[in-house]
Amino acid sequence: MGPIFVKVMNMPTAMTPLPRRLSIAGWFVVILVAGVALRLALAYVVFPSQGFASDLEQFRSWSVSLAQSGPGSFYHNTTGANYPPGYMYVLWALGDLGGPIGSLLGISAASGTLLLLKLPAIAADAAIAVLLYHVATSWFGGRAGLMAAALYLFVPVTWYDSALWGQVDAVGSLLMLAALVALVDGWSEPATVLAVLSVLVKPQDAVCLVVVVPVLVRRHLLRVGTGPQPDLGARMAAVNSRLGDLLRDQGPIRLGTSLALGALAGIALLVPFDIESLAPASLSNLPVIGQVAGLISLFGSAAGQFDVLSANAFNGWALVGPDPLSSIAGSGGTWTSDSLTVIAGITAVQLGAGLLVLVGLFLFWQLFHVVEVLKSNLRQGKSAFGWMLPVDLALLAVGAYGIYLSTNWLVAWVSNIHTGFVSVKHLGWLSGWLMVLPNAVLAFYYGWRKKPEVVYTS
Repeated sequence: MGPIFVKVMNMPTAMTPLPRRLSIAGWFVVILVAGVALRLALAYVVFPSQGFASDLEQFRSWSVSLAQSGPGSFYHNTTGANYPPGYMYVLWALGDLGGPIGSLLGISAASGTLLLLKLPAIAADAAIAVLLYHVATSWFGGRAGLMAAALYLFVPVTWYDSALWGQVDAVGSLLMLAALVALVDGWSEPATVLAVLSVLVKPQDAVCLVVVVPVLVRRHLLRVGTGPQPDLGARMAAVNSRLGDLLRDQGPIRLGTSLALGALAGIALLVPFDIESLAPASLSNLPVIGQVAGLISLFGSAAGQFDVLSANAFNGWALVGPDPLSSIAGSGGTWTSDSLTVIAGITAVQLGAGLLVLVGLFLFWQLFHVVEVLKSNLRQGKSAFGWMLPVDLALLAVGAYGIYLSTNWLVAWVSNIHTGFVSVKHLGWLSGWLMVLPNAVLAFYYGWRKKPEVVYTS
């Protein structure tokens, strides 16, 4: 990815023009259809009935439970329900559709529901591409819109997460991206509502509120009048007139309306569910407070379920501890707790949190740098993106597919070897090195070529 990142930043001025038979919008439709078709093919043709099995089975169970009993007793009666209510509405709809789909295909309702579980994330991927195209086109022009959509749709991590693993991260990502776009465009209330909804899809999406709330406080309380004015259009201008020009007001009242609407949206999603059953007994019977307390308890309980250094990811934590993940991956064993003291009395979870903040700051700086370089290129008459980039992305996709297949083959091959260094005993170490070494070689090579920006991204 490092060389591709640098190529985006330093495209030459002379670009091959787009074929005239299709407009920019037409090319976007082609890219969008290809991206969705790729995901559907992976999910239902190339790797049917595959994914992160434990999560998919859990989603199916929750869907069936909601379809049969509704949300009023869901958290009390459903074992292991550790997601907030936001995404449960999607699973509820899938559970209701599972019966008709099963009857149509001659399978059980549960199997019909299982068949549908990857569709929300695939649809969210498509919606993110549409949003990226719209935003990048309005900020940088049509070519930038096309490349932003193509980058998202064809970078392997996005289709791997939704079409192969069947994870729901794209749904929360869509809400977070929409919230940030609304924030940039001056729509404070929609930005807050969307950020709250993203948290109710997955607790990790609370990072969006970390951006939205401070910006709103600065915009409407600390430095009133510094924020952007929303483009209202004819209909919203009429609404704004009836509201006494509220939508153009930059004062503290907008902070109040934003927080109030965000809270109302969150509470409206919580109320139909029995999430108050998770709250402390002294609070569970209090209207609204019981629901909020139950949500907080759910977040705390979910966080407590994942108190290990690394369960599935072969990152640096896989090498830490008395019995690290790298040594037990092939033979089995117990995961290492993140309460392990690693240095100077600091626990692994504390060190990890600090490193996460540093990585977040670095990525924010990188993103800011990307936007500034793109603006500079446009001011100098350069095209923001070049048409060799799709070739790079296609090669990247082919390489990712090859890695996916070859890794499965290598794991199966090594699992049958029981002596020597290249054996099932060292499967964790071998797979870790296999993933780390290519990036390390790339970083050293571009360091020798004196291109630090590639080293950073590698």
